[in-house]
Amino acid sequence: MAVPIVALSAAEEAAQRTTAVPSWSDRALDVARGSAIFTVVTAPMSTAAASFGSAVFIAALLLSGRIHHIAVDAWRQPAGKALVAFLAWLLVSASWNDAGLAAGIRDFWAWRKLIYLYLALPLFTDPRWKHRALVALVQVSALAVVLSYLAFAGWIPGRFDTAGVVYTNYAIQGAAFALAALCALPLAMSATGRRRAWFAVLAAALVVDVLFFNFGRTGYLALVGATLAWAVLAGGWRATLASSAGLAVLLALAYVLSPTFHERITRGWEEVRQANTLKTETQMGIRVIFLENSLALIREHPIVGHGLGSFKRVYANYVEARGESGVRATPAGDPHNQYLYIVFEHGLIGLALFFVMIAGLYKTFPRDPYGRLAACALTAWCLTSLFSSHFRTFPEGHFYAFFIAILGAPRSSPRSASAVPVSAA
Repeated sequence: MAVPIVALSAAEEAAQRTTAVPSWSDRALDVARGSAIFTVVTAPMSTAAASFGSAVFIAALLLSGRIHHIAVDAWRQPAGKALVAFLAWLLVSASWNDAGLAAGIRDFWAWRKLIYLYLALPLFTDPRWKHRALVALVQVSALAVVLSYLAFAGWIPGRFDTAGVVYTNYAIQGAAFALAALCALPLAMSATGRRRAWFAVLAAALVVDVLFFNFGRTGYLALVGATLAWAVLAGGWRATLASSAGLAVLLALAYVLSPTFHERITRGWEEVRQANTLKTETQMGIRVIFLENSLALIREHPIVGHGLGSFKRVYANYVEARGESGVRATPAGDPHNQYLYIVFEHGLIGLALFFVMIAGLYKTFPRDPYGRLAACALTAWCLTSLFSSHFRTFPEGHFYAFFIAILGAPRSSPRSASAVPVSAA
Protein backbone atom coordinates (compact mmCIF):
# COMPACT_ATOMS: atom_id res chain seq x y z
CA MET A 1 0.00 0.00 0.00
CA ALA A 2 1.16 3.54 -0.74
CA VAL A 3 2.58 5.55 2.12
CA PRO A 4 0.00 7.93 3.65
CA ILE A 5 0.56 11.68 3.31
CA VAL A 6 0.70 11.92 7.10
CA ALA A 7 2.52 9.03 8.74
CA LEU A 8 1.81 7.62 12.17
CA SER A 9 4.16 8.47 14.99
CA ALA A 10 5.87 5.66 16.90
CA ALA A 11 3.45 6.13 19.81
CA GLU A 12 0.47 5.97 17.48
CA GLU A 13 1.83 2.86 15.79
CA ALA A 14 2.17 1.20 19.19
CA ALA A 15 -1.34 2.26 20.18
CA GLN A 16 -2.77 0.88 16.95
CA ARG A 17 -1.20 -2.51 17.68
CA THR A 18 -2.81 -2.56 21.12
CA THR A 19 -6.25 -4.13 21.09
CA ALA A 20 -8.47 -5.70 23.71
CA VAL A 21 -11.67 -5.93 21.71
CA PRO A 22 -12.93 -9.16 20.12
CA SER A 23 -11.85 -9.70 16.53
CA TRP A 24 -15.46 -9.57 15.31
CA SER A 25 -15.79 -6.07 16.76
CA ASP A 26 -12.54 -5.04 15.09
CA ARG A 27 -13.75 -6.33 11.75
CA ALA A 28 -17.16 -4.69 12.15
CA LEU A 29 -15.56 -1.27 12.69
CA ASP A 30 -13.36 -1.81 9.64
CA VAL A 31 -16.52 -2.59 7.67
CA ALA A 32 -17.99 0.68 8.95
CA ARG A 33 -14.90 2.55 7.78
CA GLY A 34 -14.98 0.86 4.41
CA SER A 35 -18.67 1.60 3.94
CA ALA A 36 -18.07 5.27 4.80
CA ILE A 37 -15.44 5.46 2.05
CA PHE A 38 -17.77 3.60 -0.31
CA THR A 39 -20.50 6.17 0.39
CA VAL A 40 -18.16 9.08 -0.38
CA VAL A 41 -17.22 7.76 -3.80
CA THR A 42 -20.72 6.56 -4.77
CA ALA A 43 -22.90 9.41 -3.43
CA PRO A 44 -22.29 11.62 -6.49
CA MET A 45 -23.21 8.85 -8.93
CA SER A 46 -25.93 6.71 -7.31
CA THR A 47 -28.43 7.40 -4.55
CA ALA A 48 -29.11 3.68 -4.23
CA ALA A 49 -25.43 2.86 -3.70
CA ALA A 50 -25.03 5.70 -1.19
CA SER A 51 -28.12 4.55 0.70
CA PHE A 52 -26.68 1.05 0.84
CA GLY A 53 -23.30 2.34 2.03
CA SER A 54 -24.77 4.48 4.80
CA ALA A 55 -27.06 1.64 5.91
CA VAL A 56 -24.10 -0.75 6.13
CA PHE A 57 -22.18 1.93 8.04
CA ILE A 58 -24.86 2.11 10.75
CA ALA A 59 -25.39 -1.67 10.81
CA ALA A 60 -21.64 -2.31 11.22
CA LEU A 61 -21.42 0.18 14.09
CA LEU A 62 -24.30 -1.55 15.85
CA LEU A 63 -22.82 -5.01 15.29
CA SER A 64 -19.44 -3.87 16.60
CA GLY A 65 -20.88 -3.35 20.07
CA ARG A 66 -18.89 -0.11 20.30
CA ILE A 67 -21.44 2.45 19.12
CA HIS A 68 -21.95 3.83 22.65
CA HIS A 69 -18.22 4.50 23.05
CA ILE A 70 -18.02 5.94 19.55
CA ALA A 71 -20.87 8.34 20.35
CA VAL A 72 -19.10 9.36 23.58
CA ASP A 73 -15.86 9.96 21.67
CA ALA A 74 -17.71 12.10 19.15
CA TRP A 75 -19.35 14.08 21.97
CA ARG A 76 -15.91 14.94 23.37
CA GLN A 77 -14.72 16.48 20.10
CA PRO A 78 -15.05 20.27 19.69
CA ALA A 79 -17.76 19.68 17.07
CA GLY A 80 -19.55 16.98 19.02
CA LYS A 81 -21.61 19.00 21.47
CA ALA A 82 -22.36 21.63 18.81
CA LEU A 83 -23.66 18.97 16.42
CA VAL A 84 -25.89 17.48 19.10
CA ALA A 85 -27.15 20.91 20.19
CA PHE A 86 -28.10 21.86 16.63
CA LEU A 87 -29.85 18.56 15.94
CA ALA A 88 -31.65 18.75 19.29
CA TRP A 89 -32.95 22.23 18.48
CA LEU A 90 -34.29 20.92 15.16
CA LEU A 91 -36.28 18.29 17.02
CA VAL A 92 -37.50 20.78 19.61
CA SER A 93 -38.73 23.08 16.85
CA ALA A 94 -40.95 20.27 15.53
CA SER A 95 -43.21 20.87 18.54
CA TRP A 96 -44.55 24.17 17.13
CA ASN A 97 -44.82 23.08 13.50
CA ASP A 98 -48.37 23.71 12.19
CA ALA A 99 -48.20 20.48 10.20
CA GLY A 100 -47.89 18.46 13.40
CA LEU A 101 -45.14 16.89 15.46
CA ALA A 102 -45.09 13.68 13.42
CA ALA A 103 -44.60 15.58 10.16
CA GLY A 104 -41.76 17.55 11.70
CA ILE A 105 -39.99 14.46 12.96
CA ARG A 106 -40.33 12.84 9.53
CA ASP A 107 -38.65 15.91 8.01
CA PHE A 108 -35.75 15.42 10.44
CA TRP A 109 -34.71 12.49 8.24
CA ALA A 110 -33.29 14.97 5.72
CA TRP A 111 -30.71 16.03 8.35
CA ARG A 112 -29.45 12.47 8.98
CA LYS A 113 -26.18 13.26 7.17
CA LEU A 114 -25.04 15.19 10.25
CA ILE A 115 -25.63 12.08 12.36
CA TYR A 116 -23.40 10.09 10.01
CA LEU A 117 -20.76 12.81 10.30
CA TYR A 118 -20.99 12.73 14.09
CA LEU A 119 -20.57 8.94 14.29
CA ALA A 120 -17.82 8.73 11.66
CA LEU A 121 -15.52 11.35 13.20
CA PRO A 122 -14.01 9.05 15.90
CA LEU A 123 -13.40 6.20 13.44
CA PHE A 124 -10.77 7.79 11.21
CA THR A 125 -7.97 8.88 13.53
CA ASP A 126 -5.53 6.62 11.64
CA PRO A 127 -4.02 8.43 8.60
CA ARG A 128 -3.89 5.17 6.70
CA TRP A 129 -7.68 5.06 6.44
CA LYS A 130 -7.74 8.69 5.33
CA HIS A 131 -5.17 7.87 2.66
CA ARG A 132 -7.31 4.98 1.42
CA ALA A 133 -10.27 7.32 1.13
CA LEU A 134 -8.22 9.87 -0.83
CA VAL A 135 -6.91 7.25 -3.23
CA ALA A 136 -10.37 5.74 -3.74
CA LEU A 137 -11.93 9.14 -4.48
CA VAL A 138 -9.17 10.13 -6.88
CA GLN A 139 -9.23 6.79 -8.71
CA VAL A 140 -13.01 6.87 -9.18
CA SER A 141 -12.82 10.52 -10.26
CA ALA A 142 -10.13 9.65 -12.81
CA LEU A 143 -12.47 7.17 -14.48
CA ALA A 144 -15.44 9.55 -14.19
CA VAL A 145 -13.62 12.51 -15.78
CA VAL A 146 -12.57 10.36 -18.75
CA LEU A 147 -16.20 9.29 -19.20
CA SER A 148 -17.28 12.91 -18.85
CA TYR A 149 -15.01 14.01 -21.70
CA LEU A 150 -16.27 11.15 -23.85
CA ALA A 151 -19.87 12.09 -23.05
CA PHE A 152 -19.24 15.74 -23.83
CA ALA A 153 -17.73 14.75 -27.18
CA GLY A 154 -20.85 12.68 -27.91
CA TRP A 155 -19.01 9.37 -28.05
CA ILE A 156 -21.09 7.97 -25.18
CA PRO A 157 -24.46 9.21 -23.86
CA GLY A 158 -24.48 11.54 -20.88
CA ARG A 159 -26.87 10.87 -18.04
CA PHE A 160 -30.33 12.36 -18.52
CA ASP A 161 -29.24 13.33 -22.06
CA THR A 162 -26.98 16.04 -20.65
CA ALA A 163 -23.65 16.35 -22.40
CA GLY A 164 -20.69 15.58 -20.18
CA VAL A 165 -22.71 14.52 -17.13
CA VAL A 166 -21.90 11.05 -15.79
CA TYR A 167 -22.90 11.61 -12.15
CA THR A 168 -26.40 12.09 -10.72
CA ASN A 169 -26.51 15.71 -11.89
CA TYR A 170 -24.11 18.40 -13.07
CA ALA A 171 -24.18 20.21 -9.70
CA ILE A 172 -22.77 17.33 -7.66
CA GLN A 173 -20.43 16.38 -10.51
CA GLY A 174 -18.89 19.85 -10.50
CA ALA A 175 -18.48 19.90 -6.72
CA ALA A 176 -17.09 16.35 -6.53
CA PHE A 177 -14.63 16.98 -9.38
CA ALA A 178 -13.48 20.25 -7.79
CA LEU A 179 -12.68 18.52 -4.49
CA ALA A 180 -11.13 15.51 -6.23
CA ALA A 181 -8.78 17.88 -8.08
CA LEU A 182 -7.72 19.37 -4.76
CA CYS A 183 -7.23 15.87 -3.30
CA ALA A 184 -4.96 14.94 -6.21
CA LEU A 185 -2.53 17.74 -5.43
CA PRO A 186 -1.22 16.47 -2.04
CA LEU A 187 -1.01 12.99 -3.56
CA ALA A 188 1.09 14.47 -6.37
CA MET A 189 3.36 16.27 -3.91
CA SER A 190 3.94 13.08 -1.93
CA ALA A 191 4.56 10.95 -5.04
CA THR A 192 7.56 10.79 -7.35
CA GLY A 193 8.22 10.31 -11.04
CA ARG A 194 5.36 9.24 -13.23
CA ARG A 195 2.90 8.99 -10.35
CA ARG A 196 3.45 12.66 -9.54
CA ALA A 197 2.86 13.60 -13.18
CA TRP A 198 -0.25 11.39 -13.31
CA PHE A 199 -1.82 13.08 -10.28
CA ALA A 200 -0.97 16.55 -11.63
CA VAL A 201 -2.50 15.80 -15.04
CA LEU A 202 -5.60 14.38 -13.37
CA ALA A 203 -6.03 17.52 -11.23
CA ALA A 204 -5.76 19.69 -14.35
CA ALA A 205 -8.25 17.50 -16.25
CA LEU A 206 -10.77 17.76 -13.39
CA VAL A 207 -10.43 21.55 -13.15
CA VAL A 208 -10.82 21.97 -16.91
CA ASP A 209 -13.93 19.78 -16.84
CA VAL A 210 -15.45 21.88 -14.05
CA LEU A 211 -14.78 25.27 -15.64
CA PHE A 212 -14.93 24.58 -19.36
CA PHE A 213 -17.44 21.76 -19.82
CA ASN A 214 -19.66 21.43 -16.75
CA PHE A 215 -23.01 23.27 -16.61
CA GLY A 216 -23.09 23.53 -12.83
CA ARG A 217 -22.44 26.89 -11.19
CA THR A 218 -22.17 24.81 -8.00
CA GLY A 219 -18.90 23.41 -9.30
CA TYR A 220 -17.53 26.90 -9.94
CA LEU A 221 -18.31 27.96 -6.36
CA ALA A 222 -16.92 24.75 -4.88
CA LEU A 223 -13.68 25.11 -6.82
CA VAL A 224 -13.16 28.75 -5.84
CA GLY A 225 -14.09 28.25 -2.18
CA ALA A 226 -12.05 25.08 -1.68
CA THR A 227 -8.96 26.45 -3.44
CA LEU A 228 -8.92 29.67 -1.45
CA ALA A 229 -9.48 27.75 1.79
CA TRP A 230 -6.48 25.53 1.00
CA ALA A 231 -4.32 28.58 0.24
CA VAL A 232 -5.30 30.31 3.51
CA LEU A 233 -4.67 27.22 5.63
CA ALA A 234 -1.53 25.95 3.89
CA GLY A 235 0.33 29.07 2.86
CA GLY A 236 -0.96 32.16 4.63
CA TRP A 237 -1.62 35.50 2.99
CA ARG A 238 1.02 35.24 0.25
CA ALA A 239 -0.38 31.94 -0.99
CA THR A 240 -3.88 33.37 -0.70
CA LEU A 241 -2.99 36.35 -2.87
CA ALA A 242 -1.24 34.14 -5.41
CA SER A 243 -4.15 31.69 -5.49
CA SER A 244 -6.66 34.51 -5.82
CA ALA A 245 -4.74 35.95 -8.76
CA GLY A 246 -4.41 32.53 -10.38
CA LEU A 247 -8.12 31.82 -9.94
CA ALA A 248 -9.03 35.22 -11.35
CA VAL A 249 -6.96 34.54 -14.47
CA LEU A 250 -8.40 31.02 -14.81
CA LEU A 251 -11.98 32.25 -14.44
CA ALA A 252 -11.37 35.04 -16.94
CA LEU A 253 -9.99 32.54 -19.45
CA ALA A 254 -12.97 30.27 -18.88
CA TYR A 255 -15.35 33.18 -19.40
CA VAL A 256 -13.67 34.10 -22.69
CA LEU A 257 -12.87 30.64 -24.05
CA SER A 258 -15.63 28.41 -22.71
CA PRO A 259 -19.11 28.87 -24.25
CA THR A 260 -20.56 26.78 -21.40
CA PHE A 261 -19.02 28.86 -18.60
CA HIS A 262 -19.83 32.14 -20.38
CA GLU A 263 -23.44 31.14 -20.97
CA ARG A 264 -24.04 29.92 -17.41
CA ILE A 265 -22.58 33.02 -15.77
CA THR A 266 -24.28 35.45 -18.17
CA ARG A 267 -27.63 33.70 -17.99
CA GLY A 268 -27.53 33.54 -14.19
CA TRP A 269 -26.90 37.27 -13.94
CA GLU A 270 -29.68 38.09 -16.42
CA GLU A 271 -32.13 35.81 -14.62
CA VAL A 272 -31.48 37.61 -11.35
CA ARG A 273 -31.93 41.02 -12.99
CA GLN A 274 -35.22 39.99 -14.61
CA ALA A 275 -36.64 38.21 -11.56
CA ASN A 276 -39.45 40.72 -10.99
CA THR A 277 -40.69 40.50 -14.59
CA LEU A 278 -40.53 36.73 -15.07
CA LYS A 279 -43.04 35.17 -17.45
CA THR A 280 -41.55 31.69 -17.16
CA GLU A 281 -39.63 30.07 -14.32
CA THR A 282 -35.82 30.33 -14.44
CA GLN A 283 -33.24 28.77 -12.12
CA MET A 284 -31.88 32.00 -10.63
CA GLY A 285 -34.95 34.17 -11.10
CA ILE A 286 -37.20 31.89 -9.06
CA ARG A 287 -34.62 31.96 -6.27
CA VAL A 288 -35.11 35.73 -5.98
CA ILE A 289 -38.86 35.22 -5.58
CA PHE A 290 -38.29 32.51 -2.98
CA LEU A 291 -35.93 34.88 -1.16
CA GLU A 292 -38.46 37.74 -1.04
CA ASN A 293 -41.33 35.58 0.20
CA SER A 294 -39.16 33.69 2.69
CA LEU A 295 -37.88 36.92 4.25
CA ALA A 296 -41.44 38.16 4.65
CA LEU A 297 -42.40 34.95 6.47
CA ILE A 298 -39.24 34.96 8.59
CA ARG A 299 -40.28 38.33 10.00
CA GLU A 300 -43.34 36.64 11.53
CA HIS A 301 -41.25 34.32 13.75
CA PRO A 302 -37.63 35.50 13.58
CA ILE A 303 -36.37 34.02 16.86
CA VAL A 304 -37.68 30.45 16.85
CA GLY A 305 -38.99 30.05 13.30
CA HIS A 306 -42.06 28.25 12.01
CA GLY A 307 -40.91 24.80 13.13
CA LEU A 308 -39.24 21.74 11.62
CA GLY A 309 -40.90 20.64 8.38
CA SER A 310 -43.07 23.75 8.08
CA PHE A 311 -41.64 25.44 5.00
CA LYS A 312 -43.68 23.86 2.22
CA ARG A 313 -47.04 24.30 3.94
CA VAL A 314 -46.43 27.81 5.31
CA TYR A 315 -45.01 29.05 2.01
CA ALA A 316 -47.95 27.65 0.01
CA ASN A 317 -50.48 29.26 2.37
CA TYR A 318 -48.68 32.60 2.11
CA VAL A 319 -48.63 32.59 -1.71
CA GLU A 320 -52.30 31.57 -1.82
CA ALA A 321 -53.32 34.27 0.66
CA ARG A 322 -51.58 36.92 -1.42
CA GLY A 323 -53.42 35.78 -4.54
CA GLU A 324 -50.21 35.33 -6.50
CA SER A 325 -50.37 34.01 -10.04
CA GLY A 326 -48.00 32.89 -12.75
CA VAL A 327 -44.36 32.39 -11.80
CA ARG A 328 -44.82 34.13 -8.45
CA ALA A 329 -47.31 31.42 -7.48
CA THR A 330 -44.72 28.66 -7.98
CA PRO A 331 -44.80 26.26 -4.99
CA ALA A 332 -41.56 25.74 -3.09
CA GLY A 333 -40.26 22.78 -1.13
CA ASP A 334 -37.33 24.85 0.12
CA PRO A 335 -35.99 28.37 -0.53
CA HIS A 336 -32.81 27.14 -2.29
CA ASN A 337 -30.69 28.74 0.40
CA GLN A 338 -29.68 26.65 3.40
CA TYR A 339 -29.35 29.61 5.75
CA LEU A 340 -32.76 31.02 4.84
CA TYR A 341 -34.20 27.54 5.33
CA ILE A 342 -32.73 27.28 8.82
CA VAL A 343 -33.94 30.73 9.91
CA PHE A 344 -37.38 30.09 8.38
CA GLU A 345 -37.95 26.83 10.27
CA HIS A 346 -35.68 27.19 13.31
CA GLY A 347 -35.22 30.92 13.74
CA LEU A 348 -32.13 32.92 14.57
CA ILE A 349 -31.49 30.52 17.45
CA GLY A 350 -31.19 27.67 14.96
CA LEU A 351 -28.90 29.69 12.70
CA ALA A 352 -26.65 30.61 15.64
CA LEU A 353 -26.39 26.94 16.65
CA PHE A 354 -25.64 26.02 13.05
CA PHE A 355 -22.74 28.48 12.90
CA VAL A 356 -21.43 27.20 16.24
CA MET A 357 -21.51 23.69 14.74
CA ILE A 358 -19.54 24.87 11.68
CA ALA A 359 -16.97 26.59 13.90
CA GLY A 360 -16.68 23.43 16.01
CA LEU A 361 -15.95 21.37 12.90
CA TYR A 362 -13.18 23.72 11.79
CA LYS A 363 -11.71 23.50 15.29
CA THR A 364 -11.88 19.70 15.25
CA PHE A 365 -9.95 19.25 12.02
CA PRO A 366 -6.27 18.31 12.51
CA ARG A 367 -3.57 20.70 11.33
CA ASP A 368 -2.30 18.48 8.55
CA PRO A 369 -3.08 17.99 4.82
CA TYR A 370 -6.08 15.81 5.62
CA GLY A 371 -7.53 18.38 7.97
CA ARG A 372 -6.98 21.10 5.38
CA LEU A 373 -8.86 19.08 2.78
CA ALA A 374 -11.73 18.63 5.23
CA ALA A 375 -11.76 22.38 5.85
CA CYS A 376 -11.81 22.98 2.09
CA ALA A 377 -14.76 20.63 1.69
CA LEU A 378 -16.64 22.31 4.55
CA THR A 379 -15.97 25.73 3.00
CA ALA A 380 -17.29 24.52 -0.35
CA TRP A 381 -20.34 22.97 1.36
CA CYS A 382 -21.14 26.24 3.12
CA LEU A 383 -20.56 28.35 0.01
CA THR A 384 -22.68 26.30 -2.38
CA SER A 385 -25.42 26.20 0.26
CA LEU A 386 -26.01 29.90 -0.39
CA PHE A 387 -27.90 28.80 -3.52
CA SER A 388 -29.20 25.37 -2.49
CA SER A 389 -29.98 23.45 0.69
CA HIS A 390 -26.96 21.20 0.36
CA PHE A 391 -26.90 20.14 4.00
CA ARG A 392 -30.24 18.42 3.32
CA THR A 393 -30.01 17.30 -0.31
CA PHE A 394 -29.11 13.65 -0.82
CA PRO A 395 -26.02 13.57 -3.10
CA GLU A 396 -24.30 16.63 -1.68
CA GLY A 397 -25.23 15.89 1.93
CA HIS A 398 -23.94 12.31 1.90
CA PHE A 399 -20.83 13.19 -0.08
CA TYR A 400 -19.74 16.12 2.07
CA ALA A 401 -20.69 14.60 5.44
CA PHE A 402 -18.66 11.42 5.01
CA PHE A 403 -15.80 13.23 3.22
CA ILE A 404 -15.46 15.70 6.10
CA ALA A 405 -15.76 13.03 8.79
CA ILE A 406 -13.09 10.83 7.20
CA LEU A 407 -10.48 13.48 6.45
CA GLY A 408 -11.37 15.81 9.33
CA ALA A 409 -11.13 13.26 12.13
CA PRO A 410 -8.51 14.33 14.72
CA ARG A 411 -5.24 12.42 14.97
CA SER A 412 -6.20 11.06 18.39
CA SER A 413 -9.58 10.50 19.94
CA PRO A 414 -10.48 11.54 23.51
CA ARG A 415 -11.56 7.99 24.22
CA SER A 416 -13.84 6.96 27.00
CA ALA A 417 -12.24 4.71 29.57
CA SER A 418 -13.30 1.47 27.93
CA ALA A 419 -12.91 2.50 24.30
CA VAL A 420 -10.03 0.79 22.57
CA PRO A 421 -8.30 1.80 19.31
CA VAL A 422 -8.80 -0.55 16.40
CA SER A 423 -6.12 -1.62 13.95
CA ALA A 424 -6.17 -0.20 10.44
CA ALA A 425 -4.45 -3.24 9.01
